Amino acid sequence: MDHVFLVPPGPGDPDLSEALAQVRRTLGAWAPEVVAVASTAWRPFHFTVASRPGQWADVALVAQTAHAARARDLFVGTESRDVDPGAAAALAALFPVRFPEVVLLGVARQSPERAALMGEAVAAALRATGRRSALIGVGRLSTTGSDESGRCFDEGLLASLEARQADQLTSSDPEIWIEGRPDAELGHLFLLLGASGAFSRGETLGYSRRNGFGQAVVRFDGSPPKGDPVPPAERRIIALKDVGHD
Repeated sequence: MDHVFLVPPGPGDPDLSEALAQVRRTLGAWAPEVVAVASTAWRPFHFTVASRPGQWADVALVAQTAHAARARDLFVGTESRDVDPGAAAALAALFPVRFPEVVLLGVARQSPERAALMGEAVAAALRATGRRSALIGVGRLSTTGSDESGRCFDEGLLASLEARQADQLTSSDPEIWIEGRPDAELGHLFLLLGASGAFSRGETLGYSRRNGFGQAVVRFDGSPPKGDPVPPAERRIIALKDVGHD
């Protein structure tokens, strides 16, 4: 997918205002007709796809997303559900003029590999519509109250994304992972990586740490690095440690 972003929940961190404005300009120029939103505030046990109540035009896309996920051996449910307040505020800030149709994705308590497969399914379903689309992950990085351990976790995470090293996200020291208390065990990030490509680059547009939470604005570039010898068919998240998952 061409337009995949991570943003924090809520109306906006002042330290991230310029980064969010950059995302808003990009999306404004693209004018997506439909936006898939993966929010860590909604964490069902199994993958679930939902349309907003009253947004019946989304039903076909919900069904297509579920079909694409089941084709990847994922158990997926569907329902009608409204956007949680944190994600709604983030979307309102990104789309101040025209609010697009929204399909919601619950960040399920699943392994990194399965979250990435769900991201692949979402991207495939969005492409199949032939409509301009975008994928937005709404969530945080570390959620520990300790600024020292949290910042250490966040910096390592963002460095791995910048270096296109998705397989490093859960292979850090377990103590760092536990102390960092990653939001939703990073399910939202693995989903975004699955949608944009496991070897995509996560470009950090802005980072902030407030009230014990690490927050970042990240743009995912799905294009392969120049000279990369890995064939596209092998671009998958592999050898990820399943740390701290139910």
